Amino acid sequence: MKTCTKCGVEKPQNEFYSHRDGLHPHCKECVKAAVRARHQRNPERQNNYKRRHYAENLADERAKRREYERLNRKAAVRRVRAWKTRNPEKVRAQNAAAKAIQSGRLIRPEKCQRCPSIGPLGAHHHDYSKPLEVEWLCIDCHVIADRERRAREAAA
Repeated sequence: MKTCTKCGVEKPQNEFYSHRDGLHPHCKECVKAAVRARHQRNPERQNNYKRRHYAENLADERAKRREYERLNRKAAVRRVRAWKTRNPEKVRAQNAAAKAIQSGRLIRPEKCQRCPSIGPLGAHHHDYSKPLEVEWLCIDCHVIADRERRAREAAA
């Protein structure tokens, strides 16, 4: 048994993280609460950390994805074809945007339009019937925008 120096409760040793030369002085619950509080106080710092971590590990993640796709090629092709069949309007909008980027009619900025992130940006369509009206978003903001769009579509 060990007593947490933060909450003062005596708990079994498996309720503490290992730390340097033994166990952490705070129990797991107190450590998790402190991390959550730190993230809530400064969410931009956490977002910057995630973006930096993503950028630093991008090559490894892409290699893992390529290996996975190589091993699961047929299933992946079936999934993509099925998605394209179900979403012809989205495919048309994406193709039109890609052609506009290649021809220079659509210019990809260096910075996300929702946050100060600089990095790989994707074209987010708010309305697929207007394929060249896009918002340039980083991966995190694009995921959020897609969630918002799906929520609007489900509510309608």
